[in-house]
Amino acid sequence: MAIVARAHIATHGAQRRYASGMEWTPARIRLLREAGLCQSQPDFAKTVGFAPRTIGNAERATHPPSLALRRALDQALERASDAQRDRFLAAVAAHDAARAPGTRSSSADLPGQPVHILGGLRSAVLGTPPAVQPDADRPLKYRSAGSDMAITVRVHHLYQMADYDGATQLLLTALTCLQNPAGTGSGHDECLVGTLTTRHATAAVYIAAAKLATKLGDVVLASVTADRAMTAAKESGHPALVGAATYQVAGALLLTGELAAAEQILTVGAEKIASVVAAPRLNCLREEALSVAGSLLLLLAITVARRGDPNAAQKALRDAGHLAEQLGADGNWLWTAFGPTNVAIHQLSAQRELNNTKLAMQLGETIDTESLPAALRGRRSRVHLELGWAAAGQGDDTLAVLHLLETERIAEQAVSRHVSARRLLGMLLARERRSATPGLRGLASRAGLIP
Repeated sequence: MAIVARAHIATHGAQRRYASGMEWTPARIRLLREAGLCQSQPDFAKTVGFAPRTIGNAERATHPPSLALRRALDQALERASDAQRDRFLAAVAAHDAARAPGTRSSSADLPGQPVHILGGLRSAVLGTPPAVQPDADRPLKYRSAGSDMAITVRVHHLYQMADYDGATQLLLTALTCLQNPAGTGSGHDECLVGTLTTRHATAAVYIAAAKLATKLGDVVLASVTADRAMTAAKESGHPALVGAATYQVAGALLLTGELAAAEQILTVGAEKIASVVAAPRLNCLREEALSVAGSLLLLLAITVARRGDPNAAQKALRDAGHLAEQLGADGNWLWTAFGPTNVAIHQLSAQRELNNTKLAMQLGETIDTESLPAALRGRRSRVHLELGWAAAGQGDDTLAVLHLLETERIAEQAVSRHVSARRLLGMLLARERRSATPGLRGLASRAGLIP
């Protein structure tokens, strides 16, 4: 009820601002396009009568919108249907509420979002009594392995298998174990070097929590868990864990559209861990460092591509490719799934972010996800999700739905839980032509977007 009330108040605030002239921030321009009109950048550019590059620059804050563009945006909103305007204003309200200090609302609070699987996790992390209790059978099974890390490793594995519900449920157990430690262990799953202290486990737990929160689009929870992961990682003294936490901090920043801040922290993080790669103490630590450094560079490539810099994106991808060559094969050190195939997937993602949809489709045809470890269902499904976005950007909604269906086939929850997949579904539904997309409504129903 409180969330609904906040959204109602914030929506009225947005309506009052619109009545006197909407303040067209980069986020609001993107929300009008994606949430309100449900259009790709090229389609939206035609709607407002400007070049796609101009729209991209405005959304990425590369150039502030001109007076002519602001007027065109006002006119587009005036011409919008009531349903389109309501979607836009609701999205503005949710965005503003998520960024306001002291609030717990997020994009996951919007209607249709799978907030039920995050309810207990929010409560556990934010310090309120959990709404969902951990499965009583699981703590006994994993605590018997002798360390809190055994549970944490399982959480990461469930996440990478795209079992987000299972990972969230077990994560509650991991948080409980950290609060009630039963001693430390010395297991070496994922090659964490040395004795696994409570700080190692704490960092790994909050890295997993940040991954889940980011995947589902929960802005506040992603920020809080990433910050806690960074604190514990620094206290652990484990450089690769610090790098992995850095990745999650940047991911949380990307959720709020803070591209410059994300770019800075990724650049600095990659430079710091490069020294570990150059002067390894142990071979295992080197492989971890290579993988984490490569992952930071891959996210940097997506970040700079999102702000429209193809040269910087290609440089980051090349640097990551060199690290993948040193690693020698696709691996999963510190749950990064880093290697040559992951670099290829991010090349596809970067081109899609740059709106080079034709090239993105061509790259998709060259990626062999079978080379990835079988358990990495989430990473394998990402190729089809990216291709779905690329197809939608070309106006081929039939192909976009086919890619979403393949995403679901590989990993069911990759569609029903992933905030990006749900956003794509919403866009396709808004411009649905039933004869061209016969599988769309069934897919959206299974994802909980429609009855």
